[in-house]
Amino acid sequence: MENKNKRFESTMSLRKILVFLVILAIALPVTGTASADAPPSLVMTTTTSNITLPSSGTVTLSANVTFTGGTAPTGWIETTLTTPSGLLTAPLYVSGNKSITVSTTLPTTGRIAGTYIWTASFTDDVISDNNTSSNQVQTIVNAAPTTLATGTATTTSATIGSFDTLLRSSVDLTGGYYPTGTITFSLSAPGGATVDTETVTVNGNGTYTTPTGFTLTPSEAVTGTYTWNVTYSGDSNNIASTSSSDCSVTVTPQQADLSITNTVSNATPNVGDTIAFTITATNNGPDSATGVVVTDLLPAGLTFVAATPSQGTYSSIIGTWSIGAVSVASPVSLMLQARVVSLDAQTNTATISHADQTDPDTTNNSASVTVTSTAPTYTVTFDSQGGSPVSNISGVTSGSTIIAPAAPTLSGYTFIGWYKEASYTNAWTYNVDTVTDNLTLFAKWKYNGGGGGGGGGSSSGSSSSSSSSSNPPITSTYYADISGTGLSGTTLPIITNTEAGSAAVDLRALGESMPIEEETIIITIPSIPGVNAFTLGIPVDYLSAPDRKRVLVLNTNTGSITLPAGMLANIRGLEGQKAEITISQGDKSGMPDSVKTAIGERPLIQLTVSIGGKQIEWNNPNAPVMISIPYTPKADELAYPESIVIWYIDGDGKAVSIPNGRYNPVTESVSFAATHFSNYAVSYNLVSFKDVAAGTWYGKAVSFIAAREITTGTSDGNYNPDTNLNRGEFLVMLMKSYGIAADTNPTDNFSDAGSTYYTGYLAAAKRLGISSGAGNNSFTPEKDITRQEMFTLLYNALKVIGKLPQGNTDKTLSDFTDASLIDSWAQEAMTLLVETGSIGGSAGKLTPTGTTTRAEMAQVLYNLLAK
Repeated sequence: MENKNKRFESTMSLRKILVFLVILAIALPVTGTASADAPPSLVMTTTTSNITLPSSGTVTLSANVTFTGGTAPTGWIETTLTTPSGLLTAPLYVSGNKSITVSTTLPTTGRIAGTYIWTASFTDDVISDNNTSSNQVQTIVNAAPTTLATGTATTTSATIGSFDTLLRSSVDLTGGYYPTGTITFSLSAPGGATVDTETVTVNGNGTYTTPTGFTLTPSEAVTGTYTWNVTYSGDSNNIASTSSSDCSVTVTPQQADLSITNTVSNATPNVGDTIAFTITATNNGPDSATGVVVTDLLPAGLTFVAATPSQGTYSSIIGTWSIGAVSVASPVSLMLQARVVSLDAQTNTATISHADQTDPDTTNNSASVTVTSTAPTYTVTFDSQGGSPVSNISGVTSGSTIIAPAAPTLSGYTFIGWYKEASYTNAWTYNVDTVTDNLTLFAKWKYNGGGGGGGGGSSSGSSSSSSSSSNPPITSTYYADISGTGLSGTTLPIITNTEAGSAAVDLRALGESMPIEEETIIITIPSIPGVNAFTLGIPVDYLSAPDRKRVLVLNTNTGSITLPAGMLANIRGLEGQKAEITISQGDKSGMPDSVKTAIGERPLIQLTVSIGGKQIEWNNPNAPVMISIPYTPKADELAYPESIVIWYIDGDGKAVSIPNGRYNPVTESVSFAATHFSNYAVSYNLVSFKDVAAGTWYGKAVSFIAAREITTGTSDGNYNPDTNLNRGEFLVMLMKSYGIAADTNPTDNFSDAGSTYYTGYLAAAKRLGISSGAGNNSFTPEKDITRQEMFTLLYNALKVIGKLPQGNTDKTLSDFTDASLIDSWAQEAMTLLVETGSIGGSAGKLTPTGTTTRAEMAQVLYNLLAK
């Protein structure tokens, strides 16, 4: 209390004390005469007995003191003011009867409201009878009645979509007397739960706002009204108050009615079949949907094969299709391929949801389809190799044996038995061997003299024997079909040797009918029993004309080869001689075991060239030969056809991948281009990486280049698809893609070529003119490659090997908004690649100075090589 008194006394200014002294100085002496025993009187009155603190300005309290009835009074009138905080005294000297006024101005801080008591007494007169007892009056000071005006919400309505919404409130505080304390904002959600409470310190009347506000997220939003309740706690001088009308925010979450359908390509498949589910997600509105996810985890009886989403990505591990945003009336789909591995019925269920909107109808958020499988059945086909027809056996249950059909017949031949391969390597044993897939068995024959020809082939005529031995090589005449302009219906005799397993046709027999200007001549040799090597005879001159556009196509059941007119143009001094091009089944017996195992039962062919009866080593990079090998992939291979590859077997028995080899499902064959002849095998090289999920947009492309050893990934089984590609990596992948070998012992190289995986490739690129470097004899192989650098190197490489793309799409650089960013050194390359449709840009831009990821590079190479 002592401290409070001192604080109150400190508020009494020197000016107030001087006022009291002036009053004392000017006091008039008591007039008239009074007797010593006249009763003195001290009366105190106050001007105001009850006041309320105002909302502005200051408050002054005063009291009147009147002294009467005294006898020549002289002395002191002592006044005291008892405040809510303490005691204040103010003695005044008085001479004579007197009326005086005392007053004080209240401070603006501290405790002000309360009861104020004035007390007065007259003391210290020599005439003791003049001294009187005290007199009191009081004034009550009431706390100010504060008012919180109606609150204001900064956001009064909100439609919650995919973004957060900030809710805030403000309020006006009025009527307070220098108010202090706190204002509390409390936000209640629909249903009454408090979701946010914030306080702000009060410093006088004014407008107060929530310090931070409440962030309403789409996942937390509830339809209805969010109400701000605002209260002022008050202080000793001010009365607490509450907003007279709480402010509110009406929240309406966005709505997106998602629906899903699920269909299957075959509801009654066989075990082992690959089926395809088509899941279609549709947004029926009214608002766009974001954060859309479909959950579709295959049941145990179905094994994941592949996923092709029209948008987003699918994870087969957790069975989620992360779509993202789906616009109204713009369906998206996922084709989910699976292999049936169980006879039990399997139900596949797809469920759709979104993170950010309200779905007004959840009855269409799930769709199921059931497949009921049956044991697979297969067909066994009998290829009688020219003998009498043998009916197929169909409906064979997997794992079953078959009963031998009636043996075919062929004039002049004895039927030996049925074999699993046309090369007659493994005989089929009835009641032992089982059928596990569609199967073709081949009839093996032994010649025993007599008639030639039989029930198959193009056409057959007479045959003759050159020896009377029990099983002599014979010359049996079949006929090859020759087609081309002016050659309709033309045939040539085929000279066969069943003991050697060979057949030959000689185009020189056409004589003057040999087309000179014809662009394409097709020679078709039919299947001949016991024959797996086919030879085409042709004048060397006919294949030594690189300026001609003509090609020869040799079709056999072993494979097809397309020979360009300039094939033998790089061989000199052999004019006028006969060339013989042979395609035959290869021999694995001398190959390493690892290569034999990798090839398995897949086709292996051998290509050779002989001139003048002597085999030569043919190699001509300027005249590639196109080759096609018939092949029916197994079911697991069809799931990843990009992993079906072509190998050539070099002189050391090493298998080397041909980058341009690919499987064509339409022709059911594997085709590739070769610039030298060797043994070529169909193989299957499935490569996977831990960070390349099934169904990603780049997954098939990465598998394609990895299967062909264009890339081996980075480390630890990863590919790092999102990592930027550097110049060294790109050059190596580019040159591997087109079979451009690295220099093994470079004598000239870039100064920063180092001694690493790209060293020899940089040297070859410099030697061939694919790259002149980045200046100062450097290549900067570790620098991220830009798109214009990438396309320029691609252009240069294709130009070196004579494979620049042809055609015109009517597209030009001017069609792209950022064409001006292309540097002059890249103009020629990007002009051609744009005009031929090799590159198409994105959103009207080519982004020439942008970088490229490893995933994007894989897709570029896949697009080029898989055409």
